[in-house]
Amino acid sequence: MVELNSATLLDAALYYAQRGLPVFPLHTVQWIDGKVWCSCAKPDCLKPGKHPATKHGLSDATTDLGMIRFWWKRDPTSNIGLRMWGDHKLVVIDVDPRHGGDITWLEVLAGRELITKDVLTGGGGHHLFFSGNGHEIHGGTDVLGRGVDVRAWGGYIVAPPSLHESGERYQWAMFDTPTLPLPTWLEEQLLNHQRHTKEGGHIDLNDVLEGVPEGQRDEALFRAACKLRWADVPRSIAADVIMIAAGRCIPPFDPDEAMAKVASAYDRYPSGGPRPTGPGGVMVR
Repeated sequence: MVELNSATLLDAALYYAQRGLPVFPLHTVQWIDGKVWCSCAKPDCLKPGKHPATKHGLSDATTDLGMIRFWWKRDPTSNIGLRMWGDHKLVVIDVDPRHGGDITWLEVLAGRELITKDVLTGGGGHHLFFSGNGHEIHGGTDVLGRGVDVRAWGGYIVAPPSLHESGERYQWAMFDTPTLPLPTWLEEQLLNHQRHTKEGGHIDLNDVLEGVPEGQRDEALFRAACKLRWADVPRSIAADVIMIAAGRCIPPFDPDEAMAKVASAYDRYPSGGPRPTGPGGVMVR
């Protein structure tokens, strides 16, 4: 097997393509007089080394080995863009601690550490790989909380051993680890986000995990507890998530009162019974 962390960019791109993962070239990072520049040469570039170097960008992604050789012969330093979704149905959770990225609550919901294929991004973050279950998952920014993006249908990631603006290279931390299937509860969270984020009665877990201000905490935490019951999340795990959310409220919400919200949601709406509703009978989704 190609050692991807030490392979040339061309060899890595060919390796991905041979396994059915469409690739395309991205601009790379350069240092001029100690300053980071993108090879696009635009002084105001906001994504050095992370945006497409081809005319049609993501639409140019291919598994055609001849085209890939042509691209990297033209510029051997091009970073590698890996298109998400497609036939392989890959979904990547992009965690960036520099922007507040934290997946503690995801791991609490999973009941375990999310050990799956994992890339170190070079900037201190991670790309966690999952295989989709058939529903079309769309990507987006801050989908799972501040600093936690989703890369799926319509998106791409920067793949190892591409060069990061920090000077480090993207590296596989765990490549031989199997790719976990997307957990059902996480898929539901992503589909809920796609269906709607602003409908009346809807509460996204991200809303409470971002930190709810005083005056909104009671209702927001209760709705979040109802959402967890609606998704049939075990009560003990729901309690852990609500405690995390309570601690992030502004100011922090009383732990005993937070547990009362969980008790209210789970006792009022036992498993197998009617789905929780909010004020006015609006379904909590």
